[in-house]
Amino acid sequence: MSLSLNDFEAVVQRAIAHRDGGDLKAAVAGFDAAVAIRDSDPAVFVQRGITYGQLGQFDAAIVDFDRAIALAPDDPWVWSNRAIACGLMGQFDAAIDSFGKAVALDPDNTQALASRGETLREMGRFEEALGDLNRVLALDADYFGALISRGHVLMLLGHFDAAAGDFDRAIAVGNGHPDAFAGRAEVYRRADEAGAAMEMFGEALKAMPDHLGALIGRGEVLREIGQLEDALLDFDRALVIAPDDPDLLAARGDMLRQLGRSAEAIRDFTRALENFPDHLWALMGRGVALRMENDPEASLADFERAVMLEDGDAWVWANRGESRRMLGQFEAAVSDFTRALDIDPENGWARELRAETFRQMGRFAEAVEDMNRARAQ
Repeated sequence: MSLSLNDFEAVVQRAIAHRDGGDLKAAVAGFDAAVAIRDSDPAVFVQRGITYGQLGQFDAAIVDFDRAIALAPDDPWVWSNRAIACGLMGQFDAAIDSFGKAVALDPDNTQALASRGETLREMGRFEEALGDLNRVLALDADYFGALISRGHVLMLLGHFDAAAGDFDRAIAVGNGHPDAFAGRAEVYRRADEAGAAMEMFGEALKAMPDHLGALIGRGEVLREIGQLEDALLDFDRALVIAPDDPDLLAARGDMLRQLGRSAEAIRDFTRALENFPDHLWALMGRGVALRMENDPEASLADFERAVMLEDGDAWVWANRGESRRMLGQFEAAVSDFTRALDIDPENGWARELRAETFRQMGRFAEAVEDMNRARAQ
């Protein structure tokens, strides 16, 4: 017995209702039934693909979007959904390509343009992102997501006044959305206006107490003004939300280190490195904390790795030199301090450490010369 069009649509609508109600597995089963009835409707594949995406099954989602594209290659909605799935998988180039197809089919598609702009921002292609976001806002000056994205792009490009204007507009049209307050707060933070930044981060957290960006941002402000215990509370709350985030773990580790709690700091840095072995900040922080725990040998191993990752940073070389100095490797330490000073001649810490190393080696004239230059800086 064949089913009518109305029967087919009823199956699809029930599947959508399951998805809207949060029963994603039942929704997939419903879309499976719809495909079994009619496998020539691209919209069913898109709907099932969206559901797979909500389940985190992005490979299956892309397969469905590709089947929809084969049936409806000129539908920008299909291409946009495929692009979103690619982006969630970290396949950013594929996402940009699919958004490009959507925009080519519908040049005024603000959703596709805004999403492509956000993806370009995540890739660090800020000027290209700005081009897409400018197009969106020329079509719709109050497009909230584009205001937020462009505000962040402008801020990253150093255009703080323009970024502030976008976030202010987002606050005006966003009906109290925390992202608008958090973005405006970040502009204040980068402009060293700690009081205004704290107020805006507070507004974001009133709207959403678990807003991750606002917790991190307020924690950074508190750290910058020396209120480390309060900053630690915000980072503790943030880690409840994102317990394996290496940047958060490294930031909390750094605060614990500054508070003299070096053993706890080492645990945080180690957790960060378990999740991201080449996290430079965590390697540097753990290396310093290990020195605080009188373990210069383990510290040196971290700085050896740090130099391999970033050989153009004076602080990396100076820290490796200090670990070598503590181990009595004086010639190697002098070499590292000299490399640090080649990169940054104004690095007074490296110069003072080289002076101390020269003193330990009995090279007193060179030690005095370095100390005099350090004091003159």
